[in-house]
Amino acid sequence: MPAFCSHPLSTLWNLRKQFSGDIFSGASVQVSSPSDLVELASVSNVVAIYPVYLRWAPKWTSSPAPDPSNLPADVMSSHVMSGIDKLQAQGYTGKGIKVAVIDSGVDYNLPALGGGFGPGKKVYTGYDFVGDAFTGSNLQPDSDPYDNCYGHGTAVASIIAGNPDSTYNFTGVAPDAKIAAYRVFSCSGTSTDEIVVQAILKAYQDGNDIINLSLTDRSGWSESVLSVVADRVAKMGKIVTAAAGNNQAYGTWSASAPGTGNNVIDVASVDASKYTLQTIDVIGTDYPNIPYLKQTPLNISGQRPIWVPSDVYACSKITSGLPSNGLAQYIVVVSRGNCAFATKIANLKAVGAVNMLVYNTAPGYEFVDLTGINGALISQADGQYLVSEFQAKNDNLLLSFHPDQPVTVDNLYTAGLISDFTSWGPTNEMGFKPNVAAVG
Repeated sequence: MPAFCSHPLSTLWNLRKQFSGDIFSGASVQVSSPSDLVELASVSNVVAIYPVYLRWAPKWTSSPAPDPSNLPADVMSSHVMSGIDKLQAQGYTGKGIKVAVIDSGVDYNLPALGGGFGPGKKVYTGYDFVGDAFTGSNLQPDSDPYDNCYGHGTAVASIIAGNPDSTYNFTGVAPDAKIAAYRVFSCSGTSTDEIVVQAILKAYQDGNDIINLSLTDRSGWSESVLSVVADRVAKMGKIVTAAAGNNQAYGTWSASAPGTGNNVIDVASVDASKYTLQTIDVIGTDYPNIPYLKQTPLNISGQRPIWVPSDVYACSKITSGLPSNGLAQYIVVVSRGNCAFATKIANLKAVGAVNMLVYNTAPGYEFVDLTGINGALISQADGQYLVSEFQAKNDNLLLSFHPDQPVTVDNLYTAGLISDFTSWGPTNEMGFKPNVAAVG
């Protein structure tokens, strides 16, 4: 960087990181003020300037593992939807393929990921670019990509190449593939553009066949630095895949880097053909267990009575019929429809409700947004039964929640359709994104 070092203002700039090689040549620089960008652009051989942003890992949820003896037999319905089951039956299991996972690191001690790290192991190489405590400063890189605090990368690596596990009836897409884990997110889920660029370049230099980035930013431009570097790696013959993002709430034009790279495979999500539901034991009657749909099990202990408002939709303010001991220990049962979920939740919380079951107004299940209360969706038939028992004054009826007794039901409405969270294209330059979709 001789031209940079000889510039009159270079003493006020901090040279953070240099990049060299056939993919990307440049440096990351901390300038003293925004006006310095004009001076920086005047340095000879500078052809582009990209901002360095803080990045955050994808938000995700986890839940305790269920009792293996209670698992349904067809939890891998996603493999059937995508044809993975047929490919595996023909012997296509990823043998000889190396897949780089640029994410939060992995827990390679899990049996599904080979139980170790290094040559000869499933997770054969990797690097930690951040350390546990990175929040934008305090980098502590090392050669061990172990993730003991976040988990997203572990989930991604397991989906890609998890070993067959008869206990949990689970097999990854390519169980014989090798994984290279590059940790770019700390325990707080923090990273930067320059860190992700380093990881992409190292994944390429280490000879991986496929590079996966389950991360996004809100840039819809193909000239984002992450998209530029990922695109150049793809042009060198590597398969580079990136998540489309979870920003459908912003509508069209919500494509995200690095998936906006022209030769990067941008992957959207479609809904699964089956849902795995948790169950509720109905005590005091001979009614069967009630399945409920929620991303994570409801954290409700003990046996709880139910309560139903006079307006079963909970669309109006509740002023009568409340139990004398309050609603905190009750499971409030209401019907879907007639008003927004936010209205129902506000009316219930105003009278002290904590837990809510919403029953559907048609057969089947679908995800609903119950943000703000501990709630889940149950079927129309189950909800109507609970309401009838409450109205018949069956005081013996209690509900007990079992997070370790899942069941599988068909997705009647959205199987194979684009998920309601996945980002839409096009890019800001009218590029066609996303490119493909998979079960999310």
